[in-house]
Amino acid sequence: MLLSSKPKVEETIVDILADGPYDSLVLLKKVQKNHSVTKQGFYRAIRVLLKDEIVTKNKQLILLNPLWSSRIKHFIDRIHTISHTKESETLLKLADGDTMVFRFKSIVDLYLLWNHYFFIFCQKNEGSVVFFNTHNFWALIRSDIENEMYAWIRNNNKKAYSVIGHNTPLDRSTSDYIKKDYGIEIAYEDTPSISETVFPAVFGDYIMSTVLDATTVRAIGDIYTRYQKWEPTVEKELKEIISRMRRSKVVIERNKKKAEYLRKKLMKYFVFYK
Repeated sequence: MLLSSKPKVEETIVDILADGPYDSLVLLKKVQKNHSVTKQGFYRAIRVLLKDEIVTKNKQLILLNPLWSSRIKHFIDRIHTISHTKESETLLKLADGDTMVFRFKSIVDLYLLWNHYFFIFCQKNEGSVVFFNTHNFWALIRSDIENEMYAWIRNNNKKAYSVIGHNTPLDRSTSDYIKKDYGIEIAYEDTPSISETVFPAVFGDYIMSTVLDATTVRAIGDIYTRYQKWEPTVEKELKEIISRMRRSKVVIERNKKKAEYLRKKLMKYFVFYK
């Protein structure tokens, strides 16, 4: 069962049950917060999950089947051991000056790939990670994934620094929590010191940059000019802009000189770094 960006009722049930067992009526109400599903539709989904041995039932209590959970864990461990190892080896074989480019039509695909390689880089580089975002709009369109990344940084005692290229009220009100909740140092620029279409993250000698088209970046910037704080309209407008985007890419490069240049350029806002 794949937990996609637009999950089906069955996937949402599994996601909720990951926190523990629920009474069926309580579970129904939680599911209905995310889906317009009838009581009959909910129980139809439960029957599918019972048939596939994904969940089990004890009177009115619904819980994940431990055997299914064990199979999923084994599957994920295999992915981590085999797939991640092979990809890590590919990245580590990059010579200084080498570049890998991934092009996307979907921002979701771009974001998931970026996040995937982020963890590989963090696990293979002991030093700090430095982010630059013209505006950190990622946290507004996919806060779930973004906050999982921040939590991983905090829980693994990883030093991280984030520089945001603007200093608007909306920039501050939607990103100050990164330091408060996750201990990530953050700084704001009055004028971006890096091209507004490039969003680099620096790990040791490696740079992973998201590159967006200028039209999209200008439209996002307009939102940060017009709004003072987060509200549902901001999220709606951002997602509409992103849905129209057709050109984007992630560039991974190993370039010791360029990485050190970017690190020094961004780290001037912080007292020290490791």
